[in-house]
Amino acid sequence: MTATTTAPGPSKTLGRTVVGATLVAVFVGMLVYTGFEYLFATPTDLAEFLTHHLFPALFIGLVVSVTLSVLLHSKVIAPVKKIFEHLYHVGSGRLAPLELDSRIEEIDTVVEGVNLLVQRLKDSSDNQAIGKAADDVVKLRSDLKRAVNATASGADEFIPVMRDLQHLERHLLSAIEAAKQSA
Repeated sequence: MTATTTAPGPSKTLGRTVVGATLVAVFVGMLVYTGFEYLFATPTDLAEFLTHHLFPALFIGLVVSVTLSVLLHSKVIAPVKKIFEHLYHVGSGRLAPLELDSRIEEIDTVVEGVNLLVQRLKDSSDNQAIGKAADDVVKLRSDLKRAVNATASGADEFIPVMRDLQHLERHLLSAIEAAKQSA
């Protein structure tokens, strides 16, 4: 038996979703309010109905919708876009911390998580770089030994190179020890 999956519909922005839901909620609230007003204080004519019942409800709905839209954009959508842009840069290799003060607990928690991720990526890339450098030193040493063996007459020329390689290896081992102690 195979399960069939349906493709998800086109995605909507958070702002459009919340504003749409707000408009629906305001419209339903307006209908209920107007219905109760009509039942308990039946208007005498259409002008009274529009001016005392319908227009105030529409105005309140418009104010609520605009206020929520502006608030949502400034407090949620703009910070989320900035977080996304920062994560895009992190994916491209720019491991800088994210600086964003939103004063919204959930956004601040995400920012802390992004900064923790960036720090761990920095730490792991440093350790990987040290490991790769150590591998390169080992390969270089074997290449030099092979070159010395191939040209036995010119072995004295490789002595300064081997000393430099030994110093490099010592410095690399010190860096590895320092990285282990800081971890």
